[in-house]
Amino acid sequence: MGYIDAYLIDAQSVAGLSGAPVFVNFGIVRIQNGQLMQSSQTEGKVFLLGLMHGHFKADINIPGLGGRDAKKLELVNFGISIVVPCEKILEVIEQPAIMQKIKKISDDMPDDDLPSMDTLNADEEVFTAPTFMDALRKASQKVSEPDQETK
Repeated sequence: MGYIDAYLIDAQSVAGLSGAPVFVNFGIVRIQNGQLMQSSQTEGKVFLLGLMHGHFKADINIPGLGGRDAKKLELVNFGISIVVPCEKILEVIEQPAIMQKIKKISDDMPDDDLPSMDTLNADEEVFTAPTFMDALRKASQKVSEPDQETK
């Protein structure tokens, strides 16, 4: 892997988590600069730390194996994971060459291919509680079967 700017965190990582976002939750109560601080948010402050990159592992001899099995080793995840800081992700995304490609793709894309916002058009009828109840009553009415012709 080589040397990289990264955070080491206390977390089990497994194969397949590489590239997953890693968040930090500072909680609702913490000590900052020697003072007890309480968050105004009920879930605490949550920040994007970066992306999961990998974990440290070691080869551990399995006790009790003899003969040719004595060379079998078990890979053990140490529980120390490597996280690429979000600043490094932005450095990659904001490279001039990449920004130029993004702009070209955006400029060349026809308006018909762009996603549309899920908003209410001014000319659409607003679906209120009374109109909903009225529609529900109509939809739940028993439908009479058409008369069947007898031969």
